[in-house]
Amino acid sequence: MPAAAQGHELSDGSPVRAEVVAFPEPVYPLLSRKRGEEGRVVLEVTVSAEGSVHRARIRTSSSHPLLDQAALEAVKAATFSPAVRHGQPVESMARVAYRFRLKDGQ
Repeated sequence: MPAAAQGHELSDGSPVRAEVVAFPEPVYPLLSRKRGEEGRVVLEVTVSAEGSVHRARIRTSSSHPLLDQAALEAVKAATFSPAVRHGQPVESMARVAYRFRLKDGQ
């Protein structure tokens, strides 16, 4: 998980991306475990000016719908330090990736 960082801006006034403050782990679906499904899900997230997830969509699927859904559910509980433009927090976009990997013996 990236370290918490307060939003700041570049010298030209453009915002710096929102940064993850709290990044909950997804629940690995039991059926996916039984099937041996693994994968990486990349989500595109709209972060509100308050730092919460306003919208989330799958940018890159794991090819396993249960894993994709688990990632979507987890990211909705994430908290961000919002981007800042001209000293004010603003809505912004962020990408978040979750990797589902079974360990040996699971």
